[in-house]
Amino acid sequence: MRLTLPGPTDPRSLAGRLFLTAILLSALVLVSTGTILSAINRRSVEAAFDERLKLYLKVLVADVAALTDGNNVEPGNLGEPQFQIPLSGWYWQIMRIDTESNTAAILRTSRSLFNQRLPPLVEPGFPSSRGDFRDGYRAGPEGRRIRIVEQEIDLGEQNRFLISVAGNAEEIVDERRRFDFALLTLLTLLGLALGVSAYVQVRYGLRPLRELSQSLSQVRNGERERVEGEFPVEVAPLAGELNQLLDMNREIVSRARAQVGNLAHALKTPLSVLLN
Repeated sequence: MRLTLPGPTDPRSLAGRLFLTAILLSALVLVSTGTILSAINRRSVEAAFDERLKLYLKVLVADVAALTDGNNVEPGNLGEPQFQIPLSGWYWQIMRIDTESNTAAILRTSRSLFNQRLPPLVEPGFPSSRGDFRDGYRAGPEGRRIRIVEQEIDLGEQNRFLISVAGNAEEIVDERRRFDFALLTLLTLLGLALGVSAYVQVRYGLRPLRELSQSLSQVRNGERERVEGEFPVEVAPLAGELNQLLDMNREIVSRARAQVGNLAHALKTPLSVLLN
């Protein structure tokens, strides 16, 4: 009977345990890495999108400041065609806030709003730091999700405004989906490569044990008298102990044969007498 070792995919074997442990750890690392990278990308995409909205917002703030000085300025010349297309998902809005009643009235809007209005992130009269940017998601015209950046400015003499710029949040979602799909594809390929690598490492790392098993089979079948071969430092002591065990067993068998031979010689004469 030939000794055989279980394969690397057998969970009952040492190879199977090493292989499954490597697969589980690799999967854990890859999932954690993918989650972290996806979260970082989500923040990065939102930050870049907000910077774009803030740029438009700063232009509107400058136009509103010039408008209150009595200059003939038409706010909203942002150089973005999307603000001219009705319900495009890109909007801006300027509201004048009544400081006494804390109510707001729409002063100017982009053509894309098409007689609708942007929902404020903070209702008028709610305590807030003037001059700070606020951002968030809201449901815009036609129920489409939009990303809004707004700023409340106070130019004095009852000139208090709430300026909002909104962009189509689907662009953020599409950008995140493209990144997540590319990341998932890359991590899947990397996971397959790590799985193959773990399989090869287990097969290669445990090959000395298979060679030791084959050598023991040859000893049992009488093809060899000792375990022979070059083994790693971790397996070499085991091979040495097995050879010592084989030598001791061979010596015991030799002594037993000698004792049986002596006993047979000693009993030869008495048996002959009895037979006679």
